[in-house]
Amino acid sequence: MGAEVVLAVPRFVIDEFLPEGFSNMFSLNAFADAIRGHVIWGDRAELKAKREDAQAIAYNVYVIEGEGQYDADEIVVYQRAKTVGEELLHGDHSAGFGGHVDRSRDERLTDHGYVDFVQTLLASQAREDGEEITIADKGGNVIKPTYAHIGWINDNSNPIGQIHFAGVFLARLPHGSKVVSNEPNQIMQPGKTIRDFVRDETTVYENWTRLLKEPLYHMFTSHGKLATELKSIG
Repeated sequence: MGAEVVLAVPRFVIDEFLPEGFSNMFSLNAFADAIRGHVIWGDRAELKAKREDAQAIAYNVYVIEGEGQYDADEIVVYQRAKTVGEELLHGDHSAGFGGHVDRSRDERLTDHGYVDFVQTLLASQAREDGEEITIADKGGNVIKPTYAHIGWINDNSNPIGQIHFAGVFLARLPHGSKVVSNEPNQIMQPGKTIRDFVRDETTVYENWTRLLKEPLYHMFTSHGKLATELKSIG
């Protein structure tokens, strides 16, 4: 099996443009303009060892609509297995699905032959939706949700965050939908209302998910319904 070549941006560039934690100051296209000329491809293992570049991740959050007007929506949550995957995340819970941007499957180029950062990131996202998870409506029919970009995560607080950064996306799923993991390291958990999600102090969430608690809280009504108008990215 050949080396896994993934999309990355030098860490100093990420830190120059993105504040620590979650931020929504850049749209997808504005961020792509800011990092123009700095997008690179690298061997995933070498990038991890050198720790000079941040690998890009599309971090997808799913909200399933409640049945009625006053029935709270639920955030989809899973737990990482304790024996598979990234060791430092073993056992942690997460509300974010996604993976690395793979050159052989995701690379998209501009008309001038340069890496199209936005379309490449979205190609990775689309691939993960179907490869990592399967989403079905209440009738069991596979569906492809519409995603909205809501911000970025830049997290230097731990070794995992230091070598990654994320574009954060949100999708609203119809009532009765199910998200099924196709990965051995993901154990699906009961959905969380925004109130339970924010107030939960006993579940161990990975740091990226913890960083999303407050931003997501402000996107819901007092009845726990997702209220923010999601601007589609296609």
